[in-house]
Amino acid sequence: MKVKNNSRWLYVLVLGATLFISMVYLFISHERIRTKNYVFTRNIADSPKAEIISTETMPAQHGNNSKYKILVGDKECLIKTITIDSMNSLAAMVKSDSLSNPAGIYRYDNVRNKVDMSECLVEFDLPDQYDDTAQRLLAYDGVFFESEDIITFNFLLFPDIYVLTKDGRLVTHLKTKDGAPAPHVVKYKKFNTLDQGNAYYTNAASFAIGEKLYVLSFLCPKQLGKYTIDCYDMGTKSYEYSFYVENDTEEDNTFVREIKVAGNIVTITTVKNRTKFKIL
Repeated sequence: MKVKNNSRWLYVLVLGATLFISMVYLFISHERIRTKNYVFTRNIADSPKAEIISTETMPAQHGNNSKYKILVGDKECLIKTITIDSMNSLAAMVKSDSLSNPAGIYRYDNVRNKVDMSECLVEFDLPDQYDDTAQRLLAYDGVFFESEDIITFNFLLFPDIYVLTKDGRLVTHLKTKDGAPAPHVVKYKKFNTLDQGNAYYTNAASFAIGEKLYVLSFLCPKQLGKYTIDCYDMGTKSYEYSFYVENDTEEDNTFVREIKVAGNIVTITTVKNRTKFKIL
Protein backbone atom coordinates (compact mmCIF):
# COMPACT_ATOMS: atom_id res chain seq x y z
CA MET A 1 0.00 0.00 0.00
CA LYS A 2 2.85 2.36 0.86
CA VAL A 3 4.42 1.84 -2.56
CA LYS A 4 1.09 2.62 -4.26
CA ASN A 5 0.68 5.79 -2.20
CA ASN A 6 4.21 6.90 -3.06
CA SER A 7 3.50 6.27 -6.73
CA ARG A 8 0.35 8.36 -6.53
CA TRP A 9 2.20 11.22 -4.86
CA LEU A 10 4.94 11.00 -7.47
CA TYR A 11 2.31 11.13 -10.22
CA VAL A 12 0.65 14.17 -8.62
CA LEU A 13 4.00 15.95 -8.27
CA VAL A 14 4.95 15.28 -11.89
CA LEU A 15 1.53 16.40 -13.10
CA GLY A 16 1.69 19.53 -10.96
CA ALA A 17 5.18 20.36 -12.20
CA THR A 18 4.06 19.87 -15.81
CA LEU A 19 1.07 22.16 -15.36
CA PHE A 20 3.24 24.78 -13.66
CA ILE A 21 5.80 24.72 -16.47
CA SER A 22 2.99 24.97 -19.04
CA MET A 23 1.51 28.01 -17.27
CA VAL A 24 4.91 29.68 -17.10
CA TYR A 25 5.43 29.03 -20.81
CA LEU A 26 2.04 30.48 -21.70
CA PHE A 27 2.72 33.55 -19.55
CA ILE A 28 6.12 34.08 -21.14
CA SER A 29 4.64 33.58 -24.61
CA HIS A 30 1.89 36.10 -23.87
CA GLU A 31 4.31 38.69 -22.50
CA ARG A 32 7.02 38.11 -25.10
CA ILE A 33 5.35 40.45 -27.56
CA ARG A 34 5.56 43.28 -25.01
CA THR A 35 9.12 42.58 -23.85
CA LYS A 36 10.27 42.68 -27.47
CA ASN A 37 8.61 46.09 -27.91
CA TYR A 38 6.18 44.98 -30.59
CA VAL A 39 3.53 47.19 -28.97
CA PHE A 40 4.18 50.94 -28.98
CA THR A 41 2.97 53.67 -26.62
CA ARG A 42 0.16 55.52 -28.31
CA ASN A 43 -0.16 59.28 -28.51
CA ILE A 44 -3.83 59.85 -27.62
CA ALA A 45 -5.04 63.04 -29.30
CA ASP A 46 -5.86 65.95 -26.98
CA SER A 47 -8.65 67.30 -29.16
CA PRO A 48 -11.66 65.27 -30.43
CA LYS A 49 -10.99 63.48 -33.70
CA ALA A 50 -14.40 61.86 -34.12
CA GLU A 51 -18.02 62.76 -33.37
CA ILE A 52 -20.59 60.04 -32.65
CA ILE A 53 -23.65 60.20 -34.90
CA SER A 54 -25.51 57.11 -33.74
CA THR A 55 -25.17 53.70 -32.12
CA GLU A 56 -27.62 50.83 -32.42
CA THR A 57 -27.90 47.27 -31.25
CA MET A 58 -27.65 44.69 -34.00
CA PRO A 59 -30.23 41.88 -34.31
CA ALA A 60 -29.00 38.35 -33.69
CA GLN A 61 -27.11 37.04 -36.71
CA HIS A 62 -26.63 33.48 -37.81
CA GLY A 63 -23.94 32.20 -40.12
CA ASN A 64 -21.42 34.25 -42.03
CA ASN A 65 -22.89 37.21 -43.89
CA SER A 66 -19.52 38.54 -45.03
CA LYS A 67 -19.17 39.66 -48.65
CA TYR A 68 -15.69 38.13 -48.70
CA LYS A 69 -15.38 34.57 -49.88
CA ILE A 70 -12.70 31.95 -49.37
CA LEU A 71 -12.29 29.64 -52.35
CA VAL A 72 -10.82 26.16 -52.56
CA GLY A 73 -10.14 23.61 -55.27
CA ASP A 74 -8.60 25.25 -58.34
CA LYS A 75 -8.48 28.54 -56.39
CA GLU A 76 -6.46 26.94 -53.58
CA CYS A 77 -3.95 29.78 -53.33
CA LEU A 78 -6.60 32.50 -52.98
CA ILE A 79 -6.89 34.25 -49.59
CA LYS A 80 -9.84 36.63 -50.02
CA THR A 81 -11.70 38.59 -52.68
CA ILE A 82 -13.65 41.84 -52.60
CA THR A 83 -16.30 42.71 -55.18
CA ILE A 84 -15.65 45.93 -57.12
CA ASP A 85 -18.60 45.73 -59.54
CA SER A 86 -20.75 43.08 -61.21
CA MET A 87 -17.90 42.12 -63.52
CA ASN A 88 -14.78 42.39 -61.41
CA SER A 89 -13.30 41.70 -58.01
CA LEU A 90 -9.84 42.03 -56.52
CA ALA A 91 -8.22 38.87 -55.19
CA ALA A 92 -5.40 38.44 -52.69
CA MET A 93 -3.35 35.34 -53.42
CA VAL A 94 -0.38 33.49 -51.99
CA LYS A 95 2.33 31.78 -53.99
CA SER A 96 1.12 28.41 -55.23
CA ASP A 97 3.04 25.13 -55.13
CA SER A 98 1.99 24.31 -58.68
CA LEU A 99 2.09 27.78 -60.29
CA SER A 100 4.82 30.36 -60.71
CA ASN A 101 2.64 33.27 -59.59
CA PRO A 102 4.01 35.68 -56.98
CA ALA A 103 1.93 36.42 -53.89
CA GLY A 104 -0.08 39.59 -54.41
CA ILE A 105 -3.26 41.25 -55.66
CA TYR A 106 -4.88 40.00 -58.90
CA ARG A 107 -7.98 40.81 -60.89
CA TYR A 108 -10.85 38.34 -60.46
CA ASP A 109 -13.40 37.86 -63.25
CA ASN A 110 -16.82 37.46 -61.61
CA VAL A 111 -18.49 36.28 -64.82
CA ARG A 112 -15.95 33.56 -65.61
CA ASN A 113 -15.36 32.87 -61.90
CA LYS A 114 -11.66 32.91 -62.56
CA VAL A 115 -8.54 34.74 -61.41
CA ASP A 116 -6.66 36.56 -64.17
CA MET A 117 -3.18 35.12 -63.61
CA SER A 118 -1.63 37.01 -66.52
CA GLU A 119 -0.82 40.05 -64.37
CA CYS A 120 -0.04 40.55 -60.70
CA LEU A 121 -1.38 44.05 -59.99
CA VAL A 122 0.49 44.43 -56.70
CA GLU A 123 3.16 42.02 -55.49
CA PHE A 124 3.34 41.46 -51.72
CA ASP A 125 6.67 42.32 -50.12
CA LEU A 126 6.59 39.68 -47.38
CA PRO A 127 9.03 37.00 -46.19
CA ASP A 128 8.25 33.52 -47.51
CA GLN A 129 9.58 30.99 -45.03
CA TYR A 130 6.80 28.47 -45.50
CA ASP A 131 6.85 24.97 -46.91
CA ASP A 132 3.72 24.94 -49.03
CA THR A 133 0.52 26.71 -50.08
CA ALA A 134 -1.42 25.55 -47.02
CA GLN A 135 1.12 27.12 -44.66
CA ARG A 136 1.18 30.35 -46.67
CA LEU A 137 -2.61 30.63 -46.53
CA LEU A 138 -2.47 30.32 -42.75
CA ALA A 139 0.34 32.85 -42.34
CA TYR A 140 -0.86 35.38 -44.93
CA ASP A 141 -4.48 35.52 -43.78
CA GLY A 142 -5.94 38.98 -44.27
CA VAL A 143 -9.06 40.98 -45.07
CA PHE A 144 -10.19 43.66 -47.53
CA PHE A 145 -12.00 46.86 -46.53
CA GLU A 146 -13.65 49.36 -48.85
CA SER A 147 -13.40 53.14 -48.36
CA GLU A 148 -15.33 54.73 -51.25
CA ASP A 149 -12.71 54.87 -54.04
CA ILE A 150 -10.00 53.19 -51.97
CA ILE A 151 -9.50 49.55 -51.00
CA THR A 152 -7.32 48.47 -48.10
CA PHE A 153 -5.98 44.98 -47.55
CA ASN A 154 -4.47 44.32 -44.15
CA PHE A 155 -2.82 41.12 -43.05
CA LEU A 156 -3.91 39.73 -39.72
CA LEU A 157 -0.51 38.32 -38.72
CA PHE A 158 1.82 40.85 -40.37
CA PRO A 159 1.94 44.62 -39.70
CA ASP A 160 1.54 45.31 -43.45
CA ILE A 161 -1.37 47.19 -45.02
CA TYR A 162 -1.75 47.70 -48.78
CA VAL A 163 -3.81 50.66 -49.98
CA LEU A 164 -5.18 50.32 -53.52
CA THR A 165 -7.42 52.06 -56.01
CA LYS A 166 -10.48 50.10 -57.10
CA ASP A 167 -8.76 49.11 -60.32
CA GLY A 168 -5.94 47.56 -58.32
CA ARG A 169 -3.24 50.24 -58.57
CA LEU A 170 -1.02 50.58 -55.51
CA VAL A 171 -1.42 53.81 -53.54
CA THR A 172 0.93 52.88 -50.72
CA HIS A 173 2.28 49.97 -48.70
CA LEU A 174 2.54 50.83 -45.02
CA LYS A 175 3.81 48.96 -41.99
CA THR A 176 2.10 49.85 -38.73
CA LYS A 177 4.04 50.57 -35.55
CA ASP A 178 2.42 47.56 -33.86
CA GLY A 179 5.02 45.34 -35.45
CA ALA A 180 5.39 41.60 -35.09
CA PRO A 181 7.74 38.98 -36.55
CA ALA A 182 6.64 36.71 -39.38
CA PRO A 183 4.37 34.07 -37.86
CA HIS A 184 5.75 30.59 -37.34
CA VAL A 185 3.67 27.76 -38.77
CA VAL A 186 4.26 24.21 -37.56
CA LYS A 187 2.95 20.93 -38.87
CA TYR A 188 1.19 18.63 -36.41
CA LYS A 189 0.45 15.25 -37.98
CA LYS A 190 -1.49 16.19 -41.14
CA PHE A 191 -2.42 19.67 -39.98
CA ASN A 192 -0.74 23.07 -40.01
CA THR A 193 -1.12 25.35 -37.02
CA LEU A 194 0.29 28.64 -35.78
CA ASP A 195 3.17 28.18 -33.35
CA GLN A 196 1.93 29.43 -29.99
CA GLY A 197 4.14 32.24 -28.73
CA ASN A 198 5.57 32.86 -32.20
CA ALA A 199 2.54 34.23 -34.04
CA TYR A 200 0.71 37.43 -33.13
CA TYR A 201 -2.42 39.00 -34.56
CA THR A 202 -1.58 42.56 -35.60
CA ASN A 203 -4.28 44.63 -37.32
CA ALA A 204 -8.02 43.92 -37.20
CA ALA A 205 -9.25 46.50 -39.71
CA SER A 206 -8.31 49.62 -41.69
CA PHE A 207 -9.90 52.37 -43.77
CA ALA A 208 -8.68 55.42 -45.66
CA ILE A 209 -10.02 58.99 -45.86
CA GLY A 210 -8.09 61.57 -47.86
CA GLU A 211 -4.40 61.21 -47.13
CA LYS A 212 -4.96 59.44 -43.82
CA LEU A 213 -5.03 55.72 -43.08
CA TYR A 214 -6.96 54.69 -39.97
CA VAL A 215 -6.08 51.37 -38.36
CA LEU A 216 -7.76 49.30 -35.64
CA SER A 217 -5.02 47.17 -34.10
CA PHE A 218 -5.35 43.89 -32.24
CA LEU A 219 -2.32 44.80 -30.13
CA CYS A 220 -3.45 48.08 -28.57
CA PRO A 221 -4.32 48.11 -24.85
CA LYS A 222 -7.86 46.85 -24.33
CA GLN A 223 -10.46 49.59 -23.94
CA LEU A 224 -13.82 47.89 -23.34
CA GLY A 225 -16.63 49.92 -24.84
CA LYS A 226 -14.21 51.81 -27.09
CA TYR A 227 -12.57 51.36 -30.45
CA THR A 228 -8.95 52.52 -30.48
CA ILE A 229 -8.09 54.01 -33.87
CA ASP A 230 -4.55 54.83 -34.98
CA CYS A 231 -4.02 57.50 -37.62
CA TYR A 232 -1.18 57.29 -40.17
CA ASP A 233 -0.18 59.73 -42.89
CA MET A 234 -0.09 57.78 -46.16
CA GLY A 235 2.34 60.22 -47.79
CA THR A 236 5.03 59.93 -45.14
CA LYS A 237 3.92 56.47 -43.92
CA SER A 238 4.28 57.78 -40.38
CA TYR A 239 2.11 57.35 -37.28
CA GLU A 240 0.47 60.58 -36.09
CA TYR A 241 -1.94 59.96 -33.21
CA SER A 242 -4.67 57.70 -31.80
CA PHE A 243 -8.20 58.37 -30.60
CA TYR A 244 -11.16 56.53 -29.10
CA VAL A 245 -14.66 55.97 -30.47
CA GLU A 246 -17.13 54.82 -27.84
CA ASN A 247 -19.85 52.24 -28.46
CA ASP A 248 -22.80 51.05 -26.38
CA THR A 249 -21.29 47.65 -25.63
CA GLU A 250 -18.15 46.27 -24.00
CA GLU A 251 -16.62 45.55 -27.41
CA ASP A 252 -13.25 46.72 -28.67
CA ASN A 253 -11.16 46.42 -31.86
CA THR A 254 -11.17 42.62 -31.81
CA PHE A 255 -14.93 42.51 -32.47
CA VAL A 256 -14.97 44.52 -35.72
CA ARG A 257 -16.63 42.70 -38.63
CA GLU A 258 -17.29 45.41 -41.21
CA ILE A 259 -16.40 49.03 -41.91
CA LYS A 260 -18.19 51.33 -44.37
CA VAL A 261 -17.00 54.79 -45.34
CA ALA A 262 -18.99 57.56 -47.05
CA GLY A 263 -17.09 60.81 -47.22
CA ASN A 264 -15.90 61.37 -43.66
CA ILE A 265 -18.72 59.28 -42.17
CA VAL A 266 -17.59 55.87 -40.88
CA THR A 267 -19.77 52.97 -39.77
CA ILE A 268 -18.25 50.16 -37.73
CA THR A 269 -20.32 47.01 -37.42
CA THR A 270 -19.77 44.18 -34.95
CA VAL A 271 -21.99 41.22 -34.07
CA LYS A 272 -23.80 43.27 -31.40
CA ASN A 273 -23.44 46.89 -32.36
CA ARG A 274 -23.32 49.39 -35.22
CA THR A 275 -21.60 52.69 -34.50
CA LYS A 276 -21.67 55.60 -36.94
CA PHE A 277 -19.34 58.54 -36.45
CA LYS A 278 -17.80 61.49 -38.28
CA ILE A 279 -14.06 61.97 -38.66
CA LEU A 280 -13.31 65.58 -37.68
